[in-house]
Amino acid sequence: MSITLFGNAPTRTGRVATLSGIVVDENGAVIRGVSLEFARGGRNTLSVTTDDGSYRATLEPGTYDFTAHVRDFCPRHRGSILVSENSEIRIDLEMFVGGYGDPTEPGPVLGDPSAPSRASCIYENGLREEQLSPIPATGLRPLVLYGHREEKAGLTLYVGLQRHPTVFTYNLVTLKAASVAYDTKEKSIDGTGNVSWQDGTKTWHGRRIKVSLNEKSPMVVLEE
Repeated sequence: MSITLFGNAPTRTGRVATLSGIVVDENGAVIRGVSLEFARGGRNTLSVTTDDGSYRATLEPGTYDFTAHVRDFCPRHRGSILVSENSEIRIDLEMFVGGYGDPTEPGPVLGDPSAPSRASCIYENGLREEQLSPIPATGLRPLVLYGHREEKAGLTLYVGLQRHPTVFTYNLVTLKAASVAYDTKEKSIDGTGNVSWQDGTKTWHGRRIKVSLNEKSPMVVLEE
């Protein structure tokens, strides 16, 4: 199901893109009733997952902020995604249990841009969330979920927890790995250990992947 809030419904010009995927919890079980919000220029498109955890949204070309909400889980942010005309995009999401430090503090109203923000959600499993500086090639900002972080000679190393990998998201890309090294100068990522890679069209699994983010579209330079 897909609806549009705060604006007219997208004009069906034949240029629209279709975005779909599955939303699961950290154990791989599908989650029904997740609200996925795609915000662009004051117009919010909302899709809700069905009984099998799937969602589907029709979007005009452009740049969207992408957030998923469901009760008892921390909101899942991806930052901005760039949607091209006539594209078929797949983005799967994993939600993690969590909540806010002050349960009496009112939460934001979904789809209401004037609603006040509140403190960052606290992940029950100890994960942390960090949004990085924009990538010059696109102006889009990566976002990382991780357990531990350290700086090493121009690299930022993000390490997952025992049961939870590091999750690096950028535009349509989702990289899950035991650790992800981000080269802040070269704007590249190097994921190692139980790697899962999704780029909006295909999914790949392996032990290591290195990707350059210096182009309009991420370029894989190494797969193992």
